[in-house]
Amino acid sequence: MCSSCEASYLDPLDRRYHAQPVSCPQCGPQLSLLSREGELLAEKDAALTETVERLSKGEIIAIKGLGGFHLVCDATNHDAVERLRERKRRPSKPLAVMVSGLEMAKSIVTGSQFEWDQLCALERPITIMNKNRSNTLNLSPAVAPGIDKLGVFLPYTPLHSLLLKALDTPIVATSANRSGEPIICDANEIIAQLADVVDSILDHNRPIINACDDSVIQCVADEVQVLRLARGFAPLSIHNPAGCASHHLAVGAQQKNSIAFGFEGKMVLSPHIGDLFSLEAQSYFEDTLATFQRLYQFNPKTVITDKHPDYAPSKWAQLFACQHEGVKQLTVQHHHAHILSVMAVNQVKDKVLGFSFDGTGLGDDQSLWGGEALIADVNGFERVCHIKPFMLIGGEQAIKDPKRLLLAILFQQYSLDEILALPLAILTKTSPRFIENLHKLWLSKSCCIETSSVGRIFDAVAVLLGLIEKTQFEGQAGMLLEAAANRLDDSIATEACCYTLPVIDGMWHLDTLFRQLVCSATREPLTEHRVGAIARGFMHSLSDAVTTLAKQHTYLPVVLSGGVFQNRYLSELCISKLKQQASQRLMPQHVPINDGGIALGQLWYSLHQK
Repeated sequence: MCSSCEASYLDPLDRRYHAQPVSCPQCGPQLSLLSREGELLAEKDAALTETVERLSKGEIIAIKGLGGFHLVCDATNHDAVERLRERKRRPSKPLAVMVSGLEMAKSIVTGSQFEWDQLCALERPITIMNKNRSNTLNLSPAVAPGIDKLGVFLPYTPLHSLLLKALDTPIVATSANRSGEPIICDANEIIAQLADVVDSILDHNRPIINACDDSVIQCVADEVQVLRLARGFAPLSIHNPAGCASHHLAVGAQQKNSIAFGFEGKMVLSPHIGDLFSLEAQSYFEDTLATFQRLYQFNPKTVITDKHPDYAPSKWAQLFACQHEGVKQLTVQHHHAHILSVMAVNQVKDKVLGFSFDGTGLGDDQSLWGGEALIADVNGFERVCHIKPFMLIGGEQAIKDPKRLLLAILFQQYSLDEILALPLAILTKTSPRFIENLHKLWLSKSCCIETSSVGRIFDAVAVLLGLIEKTQFEGQAGMLLEAAANRLDDSIATEACCYTLPVIDGMWHLDTLFRQLVCSATREPLTEHRVGAIARGFMHSLSDAVTTLAKQHTYLPVVLSGGVFQNRYLSELCISKLKQQASQRLMPQHVPINDGGIALGQLWYSLHQK
C-alpha cells in the first residue's frame, strides 16, 4: 500500500477508511503484457494500449478475467476468428461475444425487453439471443456459423470495460482451455498449454483462487433458462424447510458436472465444473469438492451418485465411501434426477409428470434412455411412456457419425433394397457396401447398443435433411434444426399436422414419424424453405406427444427437463400448448435444465430417504 492509500485507509473521516478494494494506479492491480514465451512486452497503461493495438491487427490474446483467462480476438476480423478456431481445434461450435454496451449489442443481436434486462443484469451472464440479420458491425460469420443465435455478454470487470472502450469493436471471448479441460487461471499455465494458440498474454497480479466460467442463459417464453450455472449465479443456495440431520453430498453426472450438498436447512449447488473425461477435469472436480468442504465445513455422511457405475463421480463416491467409515452411498437414475432437480427448486415432494429428453443416461434396464415420460416423486418413478428403442450401430461411433442413427431407424421399417433406392443426399454419398455392413451389424445386434434418446433422434433428422454429416459438438443437430425452423416466416403454414408420433404399448413409435419425414424429404427438392418446414413439423410432433400425454394426466404438474429442452423452439411450443390446455408446469428457475442440475435432483432424493 502506497503512502497516499495508507493515509486514506487509516483516516476515519476518509471514505476509503478500512475499505478493502484498492484500485490505485501505484499500489493497485498491475497489468503486464507477455509474449507467448513469457517475455515481458509492456506494463501498466502501456500494456493495455499495446493489447488494443495488437487486437486491432488480428492477434489472439489470452486476457485474465475474474474467474480465469479468456481467449480474445476482434470479432469483426474474419481471419482472426478463423485462426482462433483452427488453433483451438473448434471448427464450428459457437463462440461468445463481449460488447461494450447495449448500443453495440443491438447492432449484432435482437431481443425482447425481458432479454435485454437479463443481458444487463448484475450477474452479466452470456445471454443467447437472436442474431441481428442487418449485422451493421460486420461480425465475422465464423463466430456462430449456420445458426441463428449468438451468445453475447457485457463487461464485468474494469479491465474489460477499459479494453472495449479503447477498441470500440466487439470481441470474441471464449474460455482459455484445451477442449474438455478446466479454464486456465494462471499465466504460466497459458504459456505451458496454449503457447500454440495465443500470440500474447495480458496478465495482472491479482491471483485467481477459485476458477469460475461465465454463466450462460437464454430466455424461453419470458422465463430465464440457465444453461451453465457459474459466475454470478453460483453457488446457488436453496432453502430446505425440512432440514437434515446429517450432511449429504451429491456428485452429479459425467457431463456438465456440478456438485450439490445439503446440511441443516440448506441445499447448495456448486458452479459448473464441466465434463469429466480428462484427468485434469477429474482433478478439478476433486479440488472443487475440497474447496466447498472447507468453505461450508461439511462432512458428508451420505454420498449420492448416478446409477452409471463407470462415471468418474460414481467411482470417486465408491472410493470415498470405502475410505470413510459410516458413509452411505445412494444411486439415482439419471432421468429421475433431471425431474427431481426441478421438483427441488419448487419444493415439491409429491408426484409429477416429468418429461426427460436428453442425449443419454443409463436406464434401469441397462439400456441408454433419453426419451422418457415418468410419473415421479421423491421416492421413485413409474416409466409411463418412452421412445421405442433403436440401435446405436457401433456404439459411441453412432453419436459422431449420425448417419448410423438414421439408418438404424430406417432399418426398422424399410428393407435394405428400399433404403438403397431412397433418393436422400446422405445415402447417395454413402457407399452401398458400408450401408450393407451396417445392416448386418443391425441384424446381428453386434457392436450395437439400444437407446430411447430424443437427442439422437434430432441427430438422425438433421442428417436426413442434409444439415450435418458428422457431429462436431454436442447439441449441434438441435441448433441447426432450430435455426432452420426459425428461418421461416411465422405466417407460412408448417407441416406439423402431417407428422405424428403414435403411442403403442407405452412407447412412442418412430416408424410412422420417419416414414412421413422421408416422404417429405424426397417428394420435393430440399430447399431452405422445405427444410425449415420439415424441421418445424418434426418439433411440433414432439410437442404434441408431450401435451397429449399431459392431457391424460391433468391432475399432475408437468416438468420439462433434460438437454433437448435447451432447444428454444421446442420448449416454447411445449410451454405454449401446455398453457392452452391449462396444464400446471413447474419451472426450473435458476437450476440448469441440462446435466448441470443433476446433482440437485440427486440431493433432493437423498434428503427424503429414511
